[in-house]
Amino acid sequence: MSSILDILKNPWPIKIRYQLICGVAMVHLLLMTLFVFDLVERQSDFMRRQSLAQTQSLAQTLAINSSSWVLADDVVGLEEIVRSLRKYPGLRYAMVTSIKGKVLAHTDKSRVGMYLNDNISNLLLKTEPTMRSLYYDQFLLDVAAPILTSRGAIVGWARIGQGQELISQNLRIVSHNGVLYTLLAILIGSTLAVLIGNRLTSGLNRLLFVSGQIRDGRRDLRIEISRSDEISRLGEGLNQMLEAITAGEEELTYERNKLKNILDTIQDGVCIVNKNYDIDYLNPAGIKEFGYSEGRKCFFYFEERSEPCPRCSRLKVLQGETSRWEYYSGRNQKNYEFSNTPLQDPDGSLSRLTIFRDITDSKRAEEALRESEKKYRNLFEESFDGLFITSPAGKIIEINKKGVMMFGYDTKAEVLSLDLAKDVYADQLDQKQILAFINSVGFGEYEVVVKKKNGTRRLTHCALIAEKDEEGKVISYRGIIRDITERKLAEERQEYLMKRLKAIWEIARMVDVGSRRLCDHVLTETVAMTNSSYGFFGFLNEDESILTIHSWSTEVMSDCRVGDGPIEFPIAQAGLWAEAVRRRKALTINDYQSEIQGKKGTPESHINLRRLLVVPILSQGRIIALTTVANRADDYTEDDTEQVNAFVTSALVILQKRQAEEELARYRDHLEDLVKLRTAELTQANMRLQELDRLKSMFIASMSHELRTPLNTIIGFTGMTLHGLSGSLNEEQEDNLRRVYRSSKHLLNLITDVIDISKIEAGRVNIYPEQLMLDELVGEAVDAIRPQISEKGLTLEVEVPSDLTIVTDRKRLLQCLLNFLSNAVKFTEAGNIAVNVREVNDQFEISVSDTGIGIAAQDLPRLFGAFERLDSHLRVKAGGTGLGLYLTKKLATDVLSGNVAVESTEGKGSTFRIRVPKIASKKEIG
Repeated sequence: MSSILDILKNPWPIKIRYQLICGVAMVHLLLMTLFVFDLVERQSDFMRRQSLAQTQSLAQTLAINSSSWVLADDVVGLEEIVRSLRKYPGLRYAMVTSIKGKVLAHTDKSRVGMYLNDNISNLLLKTEPTMRSLYYDQFLLDVAAPILTSRGAIVGWARIGQGQELISQNLRIVSHNGVLYTLLAILIGSTLAVLIGNRLTSGLNRLLFVSGQIRDGRRDLRIEISRSDEISRLGEGLNQMLEAITAGEEELTYERNKLKNILDTIQDGVCIVNKNYDIDYLNPAGIKEFGYSEGRKCFFYFEERSEPCPRCSRLKVLQGETSRWEYYSGRNQKNYEFSNTPLQDPDGSLSRLTIFRDITDSKRAEEALRESEKKYRNLFEESFDGLFITSPAGKIIEINKKGVMMFGYDTKAEVLSLDLAKDVYADQLDQKQILAFINSVGFGEYEVVVKKKNGTRRLTHCALIAEKDEEGKVISYRGIIRDITERKLAEERQEYLMKRLKAIWEIARMVDVGSRRLCDHVLTETVAMTNSSYGFFGFLNEDESILTIHSWSTEVMSDCRVGDGPIEFPIAQAGLWAEAVRRRKALTINDYQSEIQGKKGTPESHINLRRLLVVPILSQGRIIALTTVANRADDYTEDDTEQVNAFVTSALVILQKRQAEEELARYRDHLEDLVKLRTAELTQANMRLQELDRLKSMFIASMSHELRTPLNTIIGFTGMTLHGLSGSLNEEQEDNLRRVYRSSKHLLNLITDVIDISKIEAGRVNIYPEQLMLDELVGEAVDAIRPQISEKGLTLEVEVPSDLTIVTDRKRLLQCLLNFLSNAVKFTEAGNIAVNVREVNDQFEISVSDTGIGIAAQDLPRLFGAFERLDSHLRVKAGGTGLGLYLTKKLATDVLSGNVAVESTEGKGSTFRIRVPKIASKKEIG
C-alpha cells in the first residue's frame, strides 16, 4: 500500500528497474504513436501521389488518343475512346471538351453537347494548355490535359474524375490498426513490464541498435522477432514500415527506369536543359543527330554559340513559356522542328524539356509537291484545248483559259457554276444516256454544238472522263473540248469539190446520150450536190429575155414538166426567180414565206416553197444559163452558190459540145439532099466545132492553170509557214496547217490526174522516148517510196538485171511504177514488197508484189475503172481518189503502147504488172 502511495506522490520511479519498465512503456507508446502517425502520413502521401500520377497519365492518354478525332470532329470515335475507360477502377467520369467548354464525349452520354459553366471548368478557357489538377480532396481528384495538334495548337481538353474513397478507406484501416497496435502494445507492455524486467532492457537496447542502423541508411536491416512482447511488436511495426519504404523506393525506381526507356526508344530527339543551360539528359535519338553532350551548354551543343541564343532570352523559355520553331543546322545540313516545354525542379527552379525532329525529308517533299502542283497547273492553264472539271450534276467547277475563251467569256468567274448541258451545249443531247455510258466504261467522246456568250455557235469535239472514289461513285467529270468548226467546214468543202469533180467526170463519160439527158443529169447532180429537194435548169437567149428550160424536177407540179421539147419563159413575166437575171447575180432566199419584193406567188398545185437558190451562169459578160434549186433542209450559203456556179460552168462546156455534135448529126442525116444548100452552114458548123474543140483545149489549159496555180501558192506558203519562216506556231495552228498542206497536195494530185486523163482522152499527149537503164529507173521509183516503206516497217526486195536498156518515155513509165508502189505500201500493213523485171519477147515486164490485204475476185473487173475505190478496213486510212490505177492503165495502153494486168488473192496480197515495148517510137498520140 505504501509503495502505491509512493508512486502516486512521485510518478517517476527511483529504481532503475521500474524506470526501465516505465521507460519501456512510455517509449513503446511514443514509438508506436510516431510509427502509426508516420505510417499513416507516408501511406497517405504515397497513395495520393500515386493516384495523381495515374490520373494524370490517364488524362494524358485520353488527350493523345482524342487529338485526331477532335480535329476530324468525329464524335462517334471520341465516344468509343471514352467508353473504353468506363471499367477503369475508381473512375467517376471521363470527358472530352472543346476549347470553348462544349462536351464532345462523356461517360454519361446525357451530358454530350452541354457546356461546362462551373468556376473550375471556366478556368480552362483562360489557362495555358498544360496538365491541370482542377480539384483534389478526400473524395475526388479532377485532372485536365490539353488536346494538342502536331504543331502544338490546343483543340480541346481531356478530363478525368477519379474517386478517392479507396485511399480514405485504406487510411482509416491503417489508422485503426495503428491505434489498435498502440493500445495492445501499451496494455501488453504494462501487464508484462513486471515480468520482462531485465529482458526489457536488453530488448530496448537491441531495438535502439537496429534503429540507429536504419537511421544510418541500412534499409536491408530487419529486427528479428523471437518473442511476442511489446518490443517485438514495435520491431514488427518497424519492419513493416521499412518494407513500405523499400517498396515505395522500388516503385519510384521502376517508374524512373520506365520513363528513361520511353525516352531512350522514342524516335524524336529529347533533351533536358537546366536553368544554367547545361544539358542534363539527351536520349539516343538526339545523340545520333548531334553526338554526345556530356558537360556542354545547349547553345554550344546545338548551334555552336559561345553565349545563350537570342531565342531563349527573347521568348523566356526558361521562365515558364512553351515555344516551337523550325531550325536549320549548318552543322548537319538538316531542317529540324524544335519544341521547348518548361519543367519545374524540386527546388522550384525551371528546367527545359526540348524535343526536336528531323523534318528535312518532309521539307523536300513539300517543296517537290509545290513544284509539281505548279507545273501541272501551268500545263492545265496553257493547254491548246479547253480543259474543264464538272460536278456529278454538271456544274463547271474548274476550267482553263482556253475553255473560257472557247465559251466566249472574259473571266473564269463567269464560267464557274454554269451548267454544261443547259447553259453551254446548244444541242439537246441525251445527257443521261451519254453519262450512263461514260460511267460504265470511264470515258466517252462526242460532237456537240456550243453556244458562246454572244450567242454564236461553234461545233466542238468533247471527251469526258469519269473520276470515281474508292467505292466506285462518280465524284466529278474531267473533260477536253476542241473547236472543230473550221476543220468540219474544210472537210465539207473538200467533199463538195469531190462531188463536183466526180459529177463532171460522169458527164464527160456520157458519150452516148443526148443533150436532153445531159441536162437532166446536170440538174440531178446539182440538186444532190446542194442537198435540195428539186430544181430546174435552162439556157437564156442572146438578149437574155427568154429562159428555155431543158430540165425540171417532176415533183414541182404536173404543168411544169418538160415534155418532148423544152419550154420557154419570158423573163419580163417571170416571178421571183427571174430577179437573179435582172440583178445579174445569185439570189439566195432562206425564208420564202416572208415578204419579198418581186414575189408573184405560185399556182395552186405548185409545191410549197421554203428556201430558194438561183444561180445565173455568165460567159463573156452574158448570162447563158440559169440553175435553180429549192427546199434544202437547212439554209443555203455562199459555198452552195460557188459549188453550183463552178459545176454548171464546167458542165456547160460539155453540154455545148454535145449540142454542137447533135446539130452536126442532124446536118449529116440530111447532107445528101442539102449539100449545096447547106455547104455554107456546114462550114460554119465545122468552124464552131473547131471553136468548141479549141474551147475544150482552153478549158483543159485553164483548169490546169487556174486550179494548179493557186494550189501551188497555197502549198508553197503553207510549207513556208510550217517551216517557221513566218514565226512560231502553237500546236493547234501547226496541226491545222498540216491538214491544209496535206489536203492541198491531195487536191493537186487529183487535179493533175484528171487533167492527164483528159489530155489522153483528147489525144493531146506527146511521147518523148529516150534510152535509159531500166535498173536506174526502178531504183529511182524505189528511193522515192522507201521512206514510207521504212515508216511501216516493211521489207523490200528488188530484182532487176543491171544490163537492161529500154527506149521509152521515162516520165510516164516512172509515173506508172510509182502508182503501183504507192498502192502496195498503202494496202500492206506487214510483210514485204517485191519489184521484179524480166524480158518477155520484145517487151519488158515490171511487176510489183505485196503481202497486203489483197483484192476479192468479184472486185477485179472494177479495179482499173475511174473513181473506183474498193471497200476495205484500210480505205479511210489509205485515202485516194480512185483515179490512180485508171490513169496508170491509160498511160500504159494509150501512151506507152503496152498493157497492165493484176493477180490477187484476198487476204494474201497482190501482184501488178506492166508490159512496155523495149523500143518505143516518137509520135503524137491521137
